[in-house]
Amino acid sequence: MAHKRGSVLEAWLAGSLPPGLPSEDADRFHNPIGHALRTAFPVLVDAVMEGAGLDRANCCLESLVRIGAVQDGTPAQSLAFLFRLKPILREQLDGEASRAMEDRIDSLALLAFDLFTRAREEARRLQADEVRRQSYVQRRAGGQEA
Repeated sequence: MAHKRGSVLEAWLAGSLPPGLPSEDADRFHNPIGHALRTAFPVLVDAVMEGAGLDRANCCLESLVRIGAVQDGTPAQSLAFLFRLKPILREQLDGEASRAMEDRIDSLALLAFDLFTRAREEARRLQADEVRRQSYVQRRAGGQEA
């Protein structure tokens, strides 16, 4: 099964990159989403296929989820990349994909949803704080005391 890891990883990455992003540009400044996916996916594949490195997988998952949380998409759109792994495992592993792997994907998806919710709440709180700060600054600049 370890010999199929690379093909599983490539298929998952190819199916998860947003349209229009260059698949070969791994530079974190020119292609931050692609870089985040290329950094996190190997760790997540290991966690799913081998059950290894779940703590590290949580950190990688959080970095991916934060990207989706600050965009305008729905949670389903932001977290769909996790569920794309199931059919890839079934296809690439020719029946070797176990129920345990699918259960690990489901566990990661539940964790990702919690992380997404927290990250989106934090982003909204920061936006509200910034609006309040700007309003205060404008009132002070206009000579009005709060």
